[in-house]
Amino acid sequence: MIARSNEAKALGIEMAAPWHLIEQKFGKQGVVVRSSNYTLYGDMSRRVMRILSNLTPNLEIYSIESASAQQRTAPGAEHSAAPWARPPRVSGRSPLL
Repeated sequence: MIARSNEAKALGIEMAAPWHLIEQKFGKQGVVVRSSNYTLYGDMSRRVMRILSNLTPNLEIYSIESASAQQRTAPGAEHSAAPWARPPRVSGRSPLL
């Protein structure tokens, strides 16, 4: 368990607790676990980092979610990166849980 809601914290679920060891105890209490979408997260990170690298000459990428840049305004920096970073739109159906 990495990301925990306030309710999960109140139940006493520890940070980084392996689900297979706590599933029996907390599954009975209605705890629902969802896996992360690392493919989408990585894709979004690459898009944002590419946009940032176009806006500043000295972008230093530390990790998938962390980067540092000079604090001067680069040409085009006044425009939002949001239109270029949006995830692809997908339509589908799934059963309600």
